Amino acid sequence: MSLLKSVETNPSFSPRESKALPERLIAGDPAFKTWAQDVAKDDLVHTGVWEATPGETRSIKGRRSSSATSSPALSKSRRTPARQ
Repeated sequence: MSLLKSVETNPSFSPRESKALPERLIAGDPAFKTWAQDVAKDDLVHTGVWEATPGETRSIKGRRSSSATSSPALSKSRRTPARQ
């Protein structure tokens, strides 16, 4: 069994559309489209196509831990359209 998965780069199905969460918005009014295509490794790996309009948001990486000393890293992300 191969671990490689094919990703449809121009999906024919409708995307899930969303906007930046107000608490993560830094600049602009970014909108997102997600064409999810596969989930693996107990929901840790998500594969698909993602598109965003220009804007700046705070991206939270990683999972929250039950430990009080562990927290996810924060980083600024600038997003531009993935497709023309």
